[in-house]
Amino acid sequence: MVDMPKGTGKIRQGWPENVQIISLEQMDLIGIDPKTRELYWDGQKLKIASKLAWPERMLAAIATASSFIIALMAILNFVYK
Repeated sequence: MVDMPKGTGKIRQGWPENVQIISLEQMDLIGIDPKTRELYWDGQKLKIASKLAWPERMLAAIATASSFIIALMAILNFVYK
């Protein structure tokens, strides 16, 4: 793991206590791959995870199943009408 540079020591109201503002000198450590649009910090790819919690997954499954059933009913109504 890469040693992260120290922040400026300043914190923003509403941010967690251990999160500090980075200085302008440290802004050159962030980069982007224009082809893949992936972010990098000091040459290391940043891992950005977005996972749904179980209630969100359950609602997504219900919405998917409902959409499938409605589509199936519409097809059957069209065929047998």
